[in-house]
Amino acid sequence: MKHLVSAASRASGDSAKPEALAYRIGRDEAVDRILLGDEEPEAMRARIEDLRDWKRPRFALGGGDLIAMGLSPGPVVARTLQAVQRDWIERGFPSDEEEVRTLARVHVDQALRASQ
Repeated sequence: MKHLVSAASRASGDSAKPEALAYRIGRDEAVDRILLGDEEPEAMRARIEDLRDWKRPRFALGGGDLIAMGLSPGPVVARTLQAVQRDWIERGFPSDEEEVRTLARVHVDQALRASQ
């Protein structure tokens, strides 16, 4: 039942980036949402095909990494980590560690400026 409710909980843009959707809710549920969408069958088929062999990438950054970059432990670490992860997803899950650290540095710097 939970799977059906999730599949039916479509939002605009769900199928625009099927990998991002699959990362957030799981591959099978992403496919279900795409199937329940209102796209043309050929576009729907292409988006589902994008997910056929897709494996969920590992986000290789944690709160400790952000603390090491200068954030104080607490809720700001979780908020900043979520912002970095959203940016990472939006950029297509870059696997280059240096690129991920650069994304993190931008968000950490923003959080530090906001706390002053």
